[in-house]
Amino acid sequence: ADATDAPASAAAGEGTEGLLAHDELAHLIAREAELAAADSALAGLAAKRNELEGYVIETRSLRAHAKHGGLIDGSQLEPLLDSAEEWLYSDEGESAGIEALES
Repeated sequence: ADATDAPASAAAGEGTEGLLAHDELAHLIAREAELAAADSALAGLAAKRNELEGYVIETRSLRAHAKHGGLIDGSQLEPLLDSAEEWLYSDEGESAGIEALES
């Protein structure tokens, strides 16, 4: 049987329980796209935050363990790293956008 064999009542919209109207479906597809874009933005933000946190941790580690780490003046570097880390975990840092994390 093909679509031309369908009863006239189905063609008139009867028997379509559970199906979405075209405009409802279009709205839901658009909403899903919005949510996917928001998820992508949050993932990008989390990646930048992790990148900054990793930089602070790596810099501390290099200073302590790298071949020439002893040549770095820790009295000047540590306060900068502490400040970056404190900002990252502050309310301002937690709510910062990618632009602020990149600057």
